[in-house]
Amino acid sequence: MSSFADIFKIKIEGDKVIWRIFFIFMIVSLLAVYTASYQKASRSLGLDMVTIKMVVKHLIGFALGFVIMYVVHKKCNYRMIFNWSPVILLVSFILLILLHAGFGVSKNEAVRWINLFGISFQPSEFAKFALIVFIAKHLARNQKDIGNKRNVLYPIGAITFSIVVLLWSSGFSTVLFLLVIVFVMLILGGLPWRQIGAIVGIGCIGGIIILGLALKSPDTLGNRGGTIQTRLTTFMPALKAHANIVTTKDDSENSLQSRRAKTAIALGRTPAGPGNSIMKKYLPEAESDFIFSVIIEEYSVLAALILVGLYIALLVRAGRIMQKCKDSFAALLVMGLTFYIVFQAFIHMGINVALLPVTGQTLPFISWGSTSLIMSCLSLGVILSISKEVQPINNETARRTKDTNNIEEQIDETTQD
Repeated sequence: MSSFADIFKIKIEGDKVIWRIFFIFMIVSLLAVYTASYQKASRSLGLDMVTIKMVVKHLIGFALGFVIMYVVHKKCNYRMIFNWSPVILLVSFILLILLHAGFGVSKNEAVRWINLFGISFQPSEFAKFALIVFIAKHLARNQKDIGNKRNVLYPIGAITFSIVVLLWSSGFSTVLFLLVIVFVMLILGGLPWRQIGAIVGIGCIGGIIILGLALKSPDTLGNRGGTIQTRLTTFMPALKAHANIVTTKDDSENSLQSRRAKTAIALGRTPAGPGNSIMKKYLPEAESDFIFSVIIEEYSVLAALILVGLYIALLVRAGRIMQKCKDSFAALLVMGLTFYIVFQAFIHMGINVALLPVTGQTLPFISWGSTSLIMSCLSLGVILSISKEVQPINNETARRTKDTNNIEEQIDETTQD
């Protein structure tokens, strides 16, 4: 009987602060999704029923994400991930190839989803995770020869370029986001600054070329060229004078989305209260791409600052775990996965407050969407698994230090007597 009961005992381990942050995110997310789902639900006849279905689906996503987190942090260690890195990378390539092999689903002029056996998900989310694991392993294995471009930089560049080519149809923002993650990991991995400078130079030249093509000849950038041009000229209207304008269905929508998001934030000066958002009725994808604006409108700027603080706290906790790691792969993996979550969060917030052009980046752990949620939970599970391994060593050291201090105090007292 006791063995049967043990199956249902849940004992979480690892960094307790990260666990608390996760549960806070879950509560905030369920409340925000319930409110922000109005736009999508209003397209159906049964408004309340559709909203409830969306919240239930989101709750199931959190339940599945929690199970993944729990199993990973209990049963999986970073050495297993190190050994399985080639398989993880291979699976990501297979999923990305399927995206272009008739399984891709187009949404908002971008092919981001694949549908297998009735299940839809975004391969780009898994590709981010796989690339972080690969780079962490490659940099860790070559720490003693980190400046060797042929052994270190070129393989990482080749894999990254291949993934970028396969992801191009998913959207330029996804590609740019991926490249920033790679760049940060190269810095964390200790790549020589001369090589970092060369990468920055190549990135600037590439950015200027893409900007020029987007403005003058967007068709050369494929099916996303017109969208890239629209988002650039909407964000910086002065560029329109230098562009050969190509009309897309996003032309007016991007500007409208940005204005409505800013309106929601402005209304947040006098919080509307839970469920009373006005702009949720007019913001497309309010439950995902613009959920941060809805949260501000209902709960004020203070709620936004608390969310920012939670993401920063997550990054700080990851930094402490990294400092305790004696294995460079574990350290790089922790910071790579955490940066991927936190950076995406700040990109989402920047878009909502009109500091960045409109793209389709969700708010990790908060926005509605199972793929991003589950991959974020998987990443957090890996981070917690590593924190679980480094904490006992640290706690044991602290205990021994305390015991030693007590013994020394007793010796001093005996001597004085």
